[in-house]
Amino acid sequence: HPWFLGCQFHPEFKSKPLEPHPLFAAFIGAALEHKKNKARAAPEPKRAQAVGLTPHVTA
Repeated sequence: HPWFLGCQFHPEFKSKPLEPHPLFAAFIGAALEHKKNKARAAPEPKRAQAVGLTPHVTA
């Protein structure tokens, strides 16, 4: 994990739907920034190539 969050109080009791506690706002902001940076750093996916099948030979 690149980061984590720990606290010894309950900020959810101080949050409202349109007025989140600053701890939650910062946590969500960090998660969104991490997602954005991760998406930028991801390599472009390559198309798979078909490979020929060879019969299985047993001795």
